[in-house]
Amino acid sequence: MKKMYLGCALKNAPKEFVDGVIVLRQRIEDELGFEILKFVDLSIEPRPTHEEIFLSDMNQIANCDCMVAICDEPSFGLGFEVRTALDLKKPVLMVATEGRVVSSFPQGVNLHGATFARYTSFDHLISLIKEHFS
Repeated sequence: MKKMYLGCALKNAPKEFVDGVIVLRQRIEDELGFEILKFVDLSIEPRPTHEEIFLSDMNQIANCDCMVAICDEPSFGLGFEVRTALDLKKPVLMVATEGRVVSSFPQGVNLHGATFARYTSFDHLISLIKEHFS
């Protein structure tokens, strides 16, 4: 089973967005057969340290076969994760909702071993992931 790292902004993202990503993770596993590598649960007590979160995320990226980066919410960390995946020669699909304003970074990354695409719904995103990684 292929391992996927699904990256996105979490810290300041709206609850609705985070809840949607949780559903998306399960759909990718169920419908596409990927193992989604888990990110650190920030709701546990005691809360993981910044270093524990960083090391866990870097380990997950090192161990994944591919990465999907959801760029709907701004995140310095996500950009760092994408760069790490690219340095490790991992295929990366960066996505954002159609019409969402995103920086030049994800839109320009097509020139450097990754792909950027727009999606209209999670059904559409599932199709993009299937197409990109099959």
